[in-house]
Amino acid sequence: MHIKAKIVVAQPEAVASTSQNPKSVRIVHQKRSPHPQFFRLFRISFTFFSGDLLSKMFLVLCLVLGIMASVSGQPHARASDLYYTDITPVTDETRYTTLNPDTQLTEMNKVKHSKGNIVFTAGERASGDRLIVNHYDDENFPSAKDVEVLMSYPAGASTGVTLTSIEVYVDMAADDAGGYLTKGGIGQTNVEILLTSNQTRSFVYETFIYGY
Repeated sequence: MHIKAKIVVAQPEAVASTSQNPKSVRIVHQKRSPHPQFFRLFRISFTFFSGDLLSKMFLVLCLVLGIMASVSGQPHARASDLYYTDITPVTDETRYTTLNPDTQLTEMNKVKHSKGNIVFTAGERASGDRLIVNHYDDENFPSAKDVEVLMSYPAGASTGVTLTSIEVYVDMAADDAGGYLTKGGIGQTNVEILLTSNQTRSFVYETFIYGY
């Protein structure tokens, strides 16, 4: 498994999980990893094959201004610590709910856009909030597996920011998936997110966490 993060930080405090090889990463506006089937409903392509020079210059200027605004809005580095596990096959004996029977699961809002495309959300964007974490991961399996992945913000002893919105975009070979908050949540300074899917040969997700 490749860790898709710009900066690697120290191993966080132990977090209950079914997965092996946990990671702790610091991610601020991470570049998204390409995937040929990921978010095919949400892609927007800009092709400069026509139009006058002035129009092209205007579009380039908008792009530059957008990048500048994104960089200026980045939070302090310690506010973007994220702990996450591999996308790991599980059995009935190793599922998160089996290992943590007393944990209260709060189901996230779920919208299915097409077979295998699901968006999980919690909260909503607020005036003055900003992108705290943008994290992407993917995995493929030779045969269909039940899988889970656990994310926790902030990692270790870091101090988080007040969370306003969480969005998780999932693309998979299976028809359905689950998204749950197991700790913390909107209006708090910490959150733990559990993603699950049964009998899938691929699982891709991208997480956006906003706060102030």
